[in-house]
Amino acid sequence: MNPADMKRSPEQMATDLAQLRSMNWTEVWAGDGNSSTAQDWAQSLGWCLTDLDPDNNPTIALPSGGSLTLFRRQYGTQFEQALTVAWKMRARRATENSAVIEQALAAWTGYYKAAVGVLGSPEREPRVDAVGDTGPVALFKLADISALFELRVNLASSMTEGTHPGSASIRMLIYPA
Repeated sequence: MNPADMKRSPEQMATDLAQLRSMNWTEVWAGDGNSSTAQDWAQSLGWCLTDLDPDNNPTIALPSGGSLTLFRRQYGTQFEQALTVAWKMRARRATENSAVIEQALAAWTGYYKAAVGVLGSPEREPRVDAVGDTGPVALFKLADISALFELRVNLASSMTEGTHPGSASIRMLIYPA
């Protein structure tokens, strides 16, 4: 099994979340419009553009060191989702899939506690197991900033099928509230 790729420790993710919690998400969701470049728009929010994919979805670097990818509404200038991946692991063989799931569930606890420390209690307590292609999911609705934060363990479909090596990741997704 490949070692875990910890892109952000729970403590680092908490710092990122504190910064994201203070953002004007109404302005973020409104998008970059047609009046400026993606780089100018990112800078206006205090971010640094690091990548722009073929669909014009920007990845930005946060001043805290984390990164965030924003996804546009189809053919639009507005955004409908943001994503950051804090942790991931990949199996080398299908027989390692269950060990990868165990590692992801063990890592989840630290990230969950970090999220609660910054975002408060989730809408409901998440289950802490893996069922099908999903692991634990915690939803934090922050109406005061027009954002819904979703912390989840994401499992590749091959994890439960057991026929191919799979992967797991811990992600924070952000949606308009």
